[in-house]
Amino acid sequence: DSIYSVPFSVPANEVVTAIKVKLDFAYSPSLLTNLSHLKVLLNGEVAQTLPLPKETAGTALVREISIDPRLVSDVNQLSLQFIGHYTLDCEDPFHSSLWMNVSNLSSIQLTVAPLSVANDLALLPAPFFDKRDGRRLERPFVFGTNPSTATLEAAGIVASWLGDLAGFRGAMFPAHVNRLPNDNLVLFATSDDRPQGLVDLPAVNGPSLSVVAHPADSRFKILLVMGRDAAELRAAATALA
Repeated sequence: DSIYSVPFSVPANEVVTAIKVKLDFAYSPSLLTNLSHLKVLLNGEVAQTLPLPKETAGTALVREISIDPRLVSDVNQLSLQFIGHYTLDCEDPFHSSLWMNVSNLSSIQLTVAPLSVANDLALLPAPFFDKRDGRRLERPFVFGTNPSTATLEAAGIVASWLGDLAGFRGAMFPAHVNRLPNDNLVLFATSDDRPQGLVDLPAVNGPSLSVVAHPADSRFKILLVMGRDAAELRAAATALA
């Protein structure tokens, strides 16, 4: 194909401060160098145009391109368009001398800075699920020392909700007992069954949902699903889903 596009996305809790594209490629020695070039576009905007000089034709090349990070949005398309000509007369667009190969050793390199996210339920499902992230969802669940069957049932309701949102990405929910991994996570607690000494939990007066900052790493959030007993915990999980 004369044009090829690669999609990539940026999570809601990050901002791109620099972007580089490293291209590993080779092109035909038969190209007319004053008419042929490789156009690099980001979201439809021309980021850079690479000339194809005769002296480097037919050899493996590596070029690094810096792109203005202001062109980056939440969902992006990086496009490579090959403009190739081999004669000034009538051309066959499928002629064997018209070729360029871009290796899969090429890469997109993003430099990002974290963005602070408010402790606000209105942002749900973010940051516990971000539709802009195409990777498999891995969301840790945290329990007290001896989670009951009813607590695990509430966790299953939340897992089903997040798994449905993840869709084609797939989802995993690693379970942690009385331990907080450094990640955005979901914590389940009742009055009698709660993690100890990990995070300051608010008083439980009924089924409740809240978002708090991770005590060990401010980049991450904890979604608290709580109730005074198993029935209230299930009610909170059902309301969330």
